[in-house]
Amino acid sequence: MFSLGPFWQVNVRTYIRFYEEPAVYFLNVYTNSRLSVLGARCLLSLPYQQASFDTSTSGRRTSFRMESTVGEPSRRFSADVYPLSGWFSPENHSLENWLTERYHVYMVKGTYIVKATISHMPWRLSEARYNIKQNNVLEVTPEISDPLAHVASPQTTYVYPPSIRGRYV
Repeated sequence: MFSLGPFWQVNVRTYIRFYEEPAVYFLNVYTNSRLSVLGARCLLSLPYQQASFDTSTSGRRTSFRMESTVGEPSRRFSADVYPLSGWFSPENHSLENWLTERYHVYMVKGTYIVKATISHMPWRLSEARYNIKQNNVLEVTPEISDPLAHVASPQTTYVYPPSIRGRYV
């Protein structure tokens, strides 16, 4: 088990079930932690990329900008986020709980399906609204008329050694 210090991250992921176990499958992860990139890519074959982050806060608004110049084209994401509520823990069986309380990550490493287990305290969330200024992280960004958005409090997450769960052919 290991833990890294605080770092910023923007991730694109999907939610999966493998052998009836809820998990996350990362499509891309951008972070400012070189150690996270090295460990995730070498040990877990996760699609982590180095990125720079700038943040500023004014009142309740937090503005942040992410840029990754790895690969072509460079990837950028910037937004203003406005918390709308106090901190809360998602209730069991709520959508917020379903989205945040995942304790396994799956990845494909060569011809193997690999699982890494993670642990953390339950997420503390605040309802939020946002204004995306720039986003080319996804090739296609769906238009959502009533988006669900939350801000999460800082979280320490522990990653346990991975295990092989199957073959990918």
